[in-house]
Amino acid sequence: MIRRRTSLSSQATPKIAIVGLANQYPDADTPAKFWQNLLDKKDSRSQISASKLNASPSDYLGVQGESDRFYCDKGGYIQDFQFNPQGYRIEPDAFTGLDDSFLWATDTARNALTDAGIDLSNNVLQRTGIVMGTLSFPTAKSNELFVPLYHSAVEKALQIKLQQPNFNLQSFNQASQNNTAENANNNNNVAPKTVNLRNGAIAHNASKIVADALGLGGTQLSLDAACASSVYALKLACDYLHTGKADMMLAGAVSGADPFFINMGFSIFHAYPDHGISAPFDSNSKGLFAGEGAGVLVLKRLEDAERDGDHIYALVSGIGLSNDGKGQFVLSPNSKGQVQAFERAYRDAAAIDPSITPASIEVIECHATGTPLGDKVELTSMERFF
Repeated sequence: MIRRRTSLSSQATPKIAIVGLANQYPDADTPAKFWQNLLDKKDSRSQISASKLNASPSDYLGVQGESDRFYCDKGGYIQDFQFNPQGYRIEPDAFTGLDDSFLWATDTARNALTDAGIDLSNNVLQRTGIVMGTLSFPTAKSNELFVPLYHSAVEKALQIKLQQPNFNLQSFNQASQNNTAENANNNNNVAPKTVNLRNGAIAHNASKIVADALGLGGTQLSLDAACASSVYALKLACDYLHTGKADMMLAGAVSGADPFFINMGFSIFHAYPDHGISAPFDSNSKGLFAGEGAGVLVLKRLEDAERDGDHIYALVSGIGLSNDGKGQFVLSPNSKGQVQAFERAYRDAAAIDPSITPASIEVIECHATGTPLGDKVELTSMERFF
């Protein structure tokens, strides 16, 4: 039995069945591979490549505290992903130039439906919605759209400040444009890079693209609740089923922020371990490693899943949400908020099934950042509640 740190309403509500699931994670493009990696204690981190960073890592790698440098060049990166644009409810050309994160989300959502025994011609999709957790960070492809605009504004300001009207910043796209031109000279079949404007709405388009690609007729929305985004997505998806506004829901999350942005930001926060060891709840752990990927669940009301003879992986009995409120720092969690989330989840779960009590829990899936402060607060919260 798994309970996350995250309830529905104070009234008893039906249980929700998980009838399909899929993922795209580093070293694991199926749930079975992901589980096997856990059993094998496999380290799925890899060193960042120049193509992933869109720059030479050695040019920006430094030591902790050094300005304009990142001191961690490893992370959980997806490699060798191949997207097949055929067979969706939109034209294959619509996927051209899309950011990888949108392709991960689309492919994973379709695989989750397949796992649930649902093909894209099934009428149930007209009553199916999707809620996706998506961090509102720039992606590699959104940067291609927006950074030239930022450069233009900064360049003009510097011309005025320096009183040098001919001052110019190097174009963000200059290197890629030069490479494209050089390749075109060597190979007439090389096409110029395609710019897809759908990459601009990074906090919204994941759910919109998936809904269009799969032909979903229900609600579609994306949300950003930072590290809790996937749990918020699950909560809202369950709400749509409880209220009868949908007969099936997809709930998931995708993380595919620009690695350059993440590496610089986490280095400024000193969130990475300076000695390279991240092991949650281990006294030798000093930080976290960033990663990327997507995961999607297919949800139905329990009675509907039983009626349809679906394979049921697990049941959702209660979800407890809270907000830490004002704290010391963005990476400083508040134990009070965590305990409140526990209380709300078990209160609502008990309203459905009195046998679900804190004492009956066998497994707890934690946030487990690996940071000394984060781990300490989370352990304290579990100790206080349980």
